[in-house]
Amino acid sequence: MSNLTPEAKSKLSSTIRTLRERLLTDLHNAVDSAYQLSIPLHKAGLSAEMRVKRQRLEKWLEEKSRSERRGKEHLKKAEKLAAATLLNRLVVIKQMEAHGLIKPAVVTGGWQSKGYREFRDFAPELLKDESEGYSTLLQLLYDELALDLPGLFGNVGVTVLFPIPTSTLRAVIDALNEPALTDAWLDDTTLGWVYQYWNDPEREALDDKLNGGGKVEQHEIASKTQMFTERYMVEWMLHNSLGQMWLAMCKKNDWVAAVAADGTLETLAQRRKIWREKREVGEVALDGLMPIESEAEDRWKYWVPQPLTDSLVKNAPKSIKNLKILDPACGSGHFLVIAIGLLFALYQEEARHRGESWSDKEIVESILENNLYGIDIDPRAVQIAAAALILKARLLSAQAQPKRLNLVASSLELSALPENDPALEELRNEVTEATGISENLTNRIVKALKGADYLGTLLKIDAEVDSAIRKYEQESFSPVQMGLFDDATNNVETLYITSPQLSAYSESDSLEHPTTQIIRDTWQKYGAEIAPGKTLRDWLRLSFFKEVHLKMYESRPIYFPLSSQKKNFVAFISIHRWEDDTLQTLLADYLIPELSRMEGELNDLMEARNQSDKKSQNKAEERYNKVLQLQTELKTFIELVQKCAEEGTPPASPKDTPREADARFKINLDDGVMVNSAALWSLLEPQWNQPKKWWSELCNAQGKKDYDWSHLAARYFPERVDAKCQQDPSLAVAHGCFWKYHPQKAYEWELRLQDEIAPDFVINEIDSDKLREEFEAENPELVLELKEKEDKRRERKRKKEDTDNDFSLDITLEEED
Repeated sequence: MSNLTPEAKSKLSSTIRTLRERLLTDLHNAVDSAYQLSIPLHKAGLSAEMRVKRQRLEKWLEEKSRSERRGKEHLKKAEKLAAATLLNRLVVIKQMEAHGLIKPAVVTGGWQSKGYREFRDFAPELLKDESEGYSTLLQLLYDELALDLPGLFGNVGVTVLFPIPTSTLRAVIDALNEPALTDAWLDDTTLGWVYQYWNDPEREALDDKLNGGGKVEQHEIASKTQMFTERYMVEWMLHNSLGQMWLAMCKKNDWVAAVAADGTLETLAQRRKIWREKREVGEVALDGLMPIESEAEDRWKYWVPQPLTDSLVKNAPKSIKNLKILDPACGSGHFLVIAIGLLFALYQEEARHRGESWSDKEIVESILENNLYGIDIDPRAVQIAAAALILKARLLSAQAQPKRLNLVASSLELSALPENDPALEELRNEVTEATGISENLTNRIVKALKGADYLGTLLKIDAEVDSAIRKYEQESFSPVQMGLFDDATNNVETLYITSPQLSAYSESDSLEHPTTQIIRDTWQKYGAEIAPGKTLRDWLRLSFFKEVHLKMYESRPIYFPLSSQKKNFVAFISIHRWEDDTLQTLLADYLIPELSRMEGELNDLMEARNQSDKKSQNKAEERYNKVLQLQTELKTFIELVQKCAEEGTPPASPKDTPREADARFKINLDDGVMVNSAALWSLLEPQWNQPKKWWSELCNAQGKKDYDWSHLAARYFPERVDAKCQQDPSLAVAHGCFWKYHPQKAYEWELRLQDEIAPDFVINEIDSDKLREEFEAENPELVLELKEKEDKRRERKRKKEDTDNDFSLDITLEEED
């Protein structure tokens, strides 16, 4: 529920606007006074420290002026970033203190806070600056919070170079501690409102400009679009998208949604009807909101009954963990923040349906790492969104430590630079060294992304990059003689497989992509020698893999040919370009659209079969039967791809040990071609039958044919692998649970490797620091024994090395004599 009353919002708005004006003025004056920017550096009379800082600031401003080319606007931009960052930091701390996540308080109460009073007692030597140590205490707090929120509390641009006058800091602290704002700090949308109120003056100025006949410039787009969405709008959209998807997931898994089982949806519908009737007769105000009586009702209060279509149920993910929510213009993260609360409840419900126990920490970390994604053109917005997500997450689980937040700002600031700019030259060199991509292609891609700074997700980045690569290839590549095919002449040219999907149904597949022109040209010249009587499309689908690719790579191919049973639908996918969602992309971008086209043609053919022209009827009948067969084959293929994508490949034999767990297929190159292909055997069998045998071996894990060292085996057989890890230390090392199951050996190995690798070497696994501390605390005598044992080993090693050196010296002296 919202804690922001209209009165609190009004007070927050006026406070933020006032602080904005004060901060921008004070920081401008402070930086000018500190660095004497209007005076040449050699005449400014600065201390050594301030000279270095000024030089750093001037270098940054020079880079900005090269990329943005807007006069002295870059200095104002830096001042505004420093001012906004300070305010955002203090607001976030204020909210965390209000929720009890930071104790003792530092911002709440300011110089009278408990945290500052304790600091004065414990560190009197740090109280000698103008702020009496308060600024130092804040910086210590920033450093601590930067571990989780580096984008806000870490080194943000050059904000560290902007001095904050103590009088300014006091004014901000006092304003945030106004009693009228007390409840605002408990609301999870406050950060978003702070973001909007901060931007309001710029947007209002822009509106005046437009009203006067002016135009919006590229760098002003963000200011014009920074509007905060009211909570009820966000909740309405989420309840009718995420909520509806949850109902579809429940139906797909044969679960009964809790809100249906306990009558919440029915109760809400009945009470809405009564409320509307009261409104119509004037018993309640027209804008009066219906009271909400439970948390479940609050999560579904805006849901509108709608049919659960077969398509929605079929395409719904099997688990809430696999659901992705993208806000392509996330701003301060309002949609994502409110989505966390809804997803948290759905995770808990799914755990109950599955009879499993998911901790709050696990749920929150999974939501942030797997479910939520946000993009914005304003880095400050992403800065705030990250803070808002972490704050919300900590309220649900104080122990949550997500490995990442899926938030990005499309602020490249490279595309406007001239080609000889040092920053671009550095980028070209680093890309070439890291990837081998030529400087020419890097330049093309940078130019293709020119609009990302102001268009954000409106720029079709994949299309722009593909276009840049395509033009580069057309200009730079010609066929290369390599003699790949035994049955062709010695000058047969390389046949590059760049197209992912081939179809016998229509020729509108990937082979029509412009980048495959080299393939078509080569086939035109040498196709008759390679495969007489066959078309290129048929040869690639039916013969290329077995006749050429599999032999070329000695049964360890780098392209996997995912195929339907009769090879009428084939996708060649490079294992080196495989992503976690590659199978989902194959379904969404290729197979399902192909199926839709078929269904449309079948409908047309059904009508054509009823035409009066007998010849046309016969043709339609013949084509109908052919397409119907292809449709059946494609449907079966789609089902297999969906199973592998979401659950795992089916058993290769009724005698095989069934999978212990359903899990999405994820390639891991460390597992090798054999293991990865085994988990796709049902999609590879039409072209390649060995993976089926390998999958049986992996399932049964007998004798030497035991692949439990692999990541993939742990994914589909977690209990079996875990049990073996408890017995086999080497297997525990492979799966990151060495400390968990073999702490004594882990401790012993660390001591040994600290001598052989580096003194600070540790075996870094989940909870390894905690497990190491527990082992040392619980086994002090054993720890001492292991250390003494290692010291003796090192001493023996040292003596042996000394002996070897002495022997070598003796030999040398004898030879010299």
